[in-house]
Amino acid sequence: MQRVLFLYYSHSGHTEKMILAAAEGVREGGAEAIVKKTTDAVRENLVNCDAVILGTGNYFQKEAGMFRDYWDRYDYDWLKMKKEIGIKPYAWVVSAGVGGDGCIATVDNLMKQLNFRRVFPTVVAFEDPTGDDLDNCRKLGRRMAELAPAADYTDIDPPKKSGRWKWPPKVRLMAWKGIGAEVAHAWGDPMAQDVGTKLVATSDENASICFKNVRAGRFHFTTGARVETSQMLMADGEYADRDGGPFPVCAVWAQSRNNAGFFVRGDSPIKDIYDIKPGTRIASLPGNPASRNMMEALLAWVKVNAEDIKWVEHKSYADTVQSVMAGRTDFAFAMPLSKVVIEAEKQPGGIRWLELDAEKDPEGARRFHEVDPLEGLGVMFTGVASCLGKWGIVGTHLVLAHRDTDKYLVYRMVRWLHQNFEQIKDRHSKLKWANLETLVAELKQTFLPVHEGLRQLLKEEGVWTNALEERSEANAALIDRYCEAYQECQDMADEKGIPVRHDSPEWVEMWESYKKEHSIPIVRPFEGL
Repeated sequence: MQRVLFLYYSHSGHTEKMILAAAEGVREGGAEAIVKKTTDAVRENLVNCDAVILGTGNYFQKEAGMFRDYWDRYDYDWLKMKKEIGIKPYAWVVSAGVGGDGCIATVDNLMKQLNFRRVFPTVVAFEDPTGDDLDNCRKLGRRMAELAPAADYTDIDPPKKSGRWKWPPKVRLMAWKGIGAEVAHAWGDPMAQDVGTKLVATSDENASICFKNVRAGRFHFTTGARVETSQMLMADGEYADRDGGPFPVCAVWAQSRNNAGFFVRGDSPIKDIYDIKPGTRIASLPGNPASRNMMEALLAWVKVNAEDIKWVEHKSYADTVQSVMAGRTDFAFAMPLSKVVIEAEKQPGGIRWLELDAEKDPEGARRFHEVDPLEGLGVMFTGVASCLGKWGIVGTHLVLAHRDTDKYLVYRMVRWLHQNFEQIKDRHSKLKWANLETLVAELKQTFLPVHEGLRQLLKEEGVWTNALEERSEANAALIDRYCEAYQECQDMADEKGIPVRHDSPEWVEMWESYKKEHSIPIVRPFEGL
């Protein structure tokens, strides 16, 4: 763009700061910045520019009166000038006490009627813009200046054919069988009743099935922990199917915090993890690489080789727990809230948990994380009585969605969850963590990008920062890289007649080799921003 017009009105000076910062960015990008208050602007300014950045404050969900006055002055002349103005890109900066960019709807609608295309997200500052806000304005200006002239531009928010957005008749969510479905109904049922939709919540004990259904667009949402989500993105184990593997999944909300650990029978001679020796019998699930990885991380902690362990394979998670109670194995990985563990706790002698105390043995914990960097360690806080206060594996389960899921649906849903947290938090013990605080803490560590609908809410709540924006963009770029690589590797397999299935050794070896040859980083959480 050669000439970028800035049209704004500022009463307090906050919007003006944002406009001037964006104008700096335009000049840094090598373009001319034409800065006009709406009180001084004329309609020809729109004709003689290549792009526009608009700025206003939010006054009771309306634009500033003197900003609107510019558009009112020429009334129906605007539509007569449509052809003369031509198709041009535009963007907004908004200074808001509350309510974000909800004030721009009227003028935004007019801009679209005039064939303007909104090409970048709105930069919103709450009251006096921070340094991060002004940096975002400069970035917006540079991006507009660097935008190549074109016959048309992609509008990030095209006009809707049906007018006002409405909730879909059904909101579909697929969660893990058992507690996952219970928690989903605990918040989803009152939301559906309140907004006039119907929650369709189903479940499956296999996380890969949940992801596949969201990937295919059959469900809006699923829930996921770090391990399963990372395995899906890297197409590890059972995820390495044609209809599995990576897709552009995004974080939507925090559903719960969870804990798990390793348990033994109450009368077991294994008193702590350091009693694990060569020949110890471990209950394993061959189809679940996540649990095997955690087992091997535990063995690294206590410096025991996996080859020296007696691995006893089982067909289901319930079988692993029952084999420990029957004395066929010495210990297993377990979830303290699962029904099979609750039943095990009731048996004579009960169960005990092998603590993973990272504070007492930081070197052991370091070795654990060298093998399995995805798991967090901490004190268990929910589940059967025997686990409470013991060190185990802790983490946050997020509500997840495909990147293409309607951003308005995501925004309305997370806004409802945020506004109604007090109403839902006691409907299930897990929901005490389904709040903004838990979400933001996880966003500082997650490898997932933030869904656009959630981003809008976080901006309105004043918790969206440059650091979160940069992390989210970097996460999205890595996931896109995985998606492209997985498709390319499938194409190569098809050319060679290799079946793309997780139980095909040729395919698994081909995909693992591809990742190494192309130096694709593993998906792992961060320590913080």
